[in-house]
Amino acid sequence: MAEDYYWDHYNATTGGQYLDSQERLIVNEFLDCYTPRLCLDIACGSGRFSLPIMERGIFVVAGDRDPIPIKKLNNKLSGSRNKEKTMCVLQIDAEYLPFQDKVFDCVLSIQTVGNLDLQHFFSECNRILQGGGWLLFNEANRRSYKAPIYRRIGSSTRFYRHSHSEICSMLMDSGFQIKKVTGMNWLPIKRDSNSRWIPFASKIECGLKLSNFPSISPWVFYVAQKKEYMSNGPRSDTDGDSQW
Repeated sequence: MAEDYYWDHYNATTGGQYLDSQERLIVNEFLDCYTPRLCLDIACGSGRFSLPIMERGIFVVAGDRDPIPIKKLNNKLSGSRNKEKTMCVLQIDAEYLPFQDKVFDCVLSIQTVGNLDLQHFFSECNRILQGGGWLLFNEANRRSYKAPIYRRIGSSTRFYRHSHSEICSMLMDSGFQIKKVTGMNWLPIKRDSNSRWIPFASKIECGLKLSNFPSISPWVFYVAQKKEYMSNGPRSDTDGDSQW
């Protein structure tokens, strides 16, 4: 019998698909503009992002500290039609990145950094990224309506610890320039919700363009670039969705 993996169950729910669609849109928009040669997917799970990135011909180092999704991802790779299988799967902890300096040109970390020491994590990402390398991640925002609700009913104190402006400051202090920020996850739902109204409410969220208000958004998706040797591009935008 296959071992259960919570995140696979969560991502298959209506609520999980709602968040997944928002995350994939941003990642795919980035990959349509830039093609990293070597991407690190931190806390990769069973390959939700690692596999599609690999299918684009990008070499991916996929890491997770949980052996169950690592096993599932390896099983998926063994059955992949991609004969070259340009992926290396490792069991690693996101708090201790066992890589040399300036190895990667892209680091992806989805629904992960809320568990980490952010300043240390950003510094480590800067260390392992090449000059001009990219960091993509999302994080909960302390200055949102969901934060007091979470603090009241949540069992963990690790989420909703930082505001959007605090995260932006930590990124810049760690040597990154913020290239794109997008608000997300406005609906008042649980992660494993299968409510029928989610698709309709999601369309309202999109129509109101709530993604343009990251300073008060429940979650924010960040695309940042390491400053060293950075090519000219859009100015930093910490207040809304910028153009590439």
